[in-house]
Amino acid sequence: MARSAEDPAVSMNAVAGARSSEAIGWQLNLPRPQKKSLKEFKVALWQSDDMSPVAKEISDRVQTIGDTLAKLGATVADAKPNIDLNDAMVVYSSLLWGVMSAGMPEDQKEEMRTARMGLDVDDHRTASNYVRYSVQDHSEWGANNTKRQFLRQAWQHFFSDWDILICPQTATTAFPHDHGEYMNRQLMVDNEPQDYFQQLFWAGVVTVAHLPSTVFPTGPSSEGLPIGLQAVGAEFNDYCTIDFTRLLAEEIGGFVPPPNYS
Repeated sequence: MARSAEDPAVSMNAVAGARSSEAIGWQLNLPRPQKKSLKEFKVALWQSDDMSPVAKEISDRVQTIGDTLAKLGATVADAKPNIDLNDAMVVYSSLLWGVMSAGMPEDQKEEMRTARMGLDVDDHRTASNYVRYSVQDHSEWGANNTKRQFLRQAWQHFFSDWDILICPQTATTAFPHDHGEYMNRQLMVDNEPQDYFQQLFWAGVVTVAHLPSTVFPTGPSSEGLPIGLQAVGAEFNDYCTIDFTRLLAEEIGGFVPPPNYS
């Protein structure tokens, strides 16, 4: 969370690298930005996806940013990585819920093990994956962590052709709080119900492959709510995605504080 691209750049300088106990053995040397203007960038656009549709206003905003970049001289085209998105989200779910359930009480885990026995192998709804991967054994987690390495390779190939990928970060703008049953919540995306945790898709498919993503403001929606998009880069190119959004903010504007209604 930052006021501008300059803030996370300063934060990276301060926090990235080895802990003091490990610094004797390794150092971090992340690539620094080389491009000085937006016209030097090759930018891929991924506006939406059948696996996780986003609101039209958000997908349109991806295109609007792409049009702006093209007018400034950047190379812009629709493109996305050649990966099986279902497999990618299975891997992400395994690693996510494996971590999230680490401190789960044993009696709750026993209930989960019993519930898992009744799951269909093709049922990958969020609630089912929560049960399945909360009680996975280490060999299953390890197999999915190995699959993560193949996802990383696929993304590395993608970024051999592109400098930046612009895509949604969430399917909607900010939505009303829902205090209903955790796993039964839904969101409305252009009047279509969508699983609440489907919002994890756009962040998950990126972060599961260790990719840096800088979310940047693009201005308000028709309802006055902010729309942010992801600028995703190749692995270890954190400073490059940050600097890309700095350059973009000079053209489209940056963060604008909301009105003070107090």
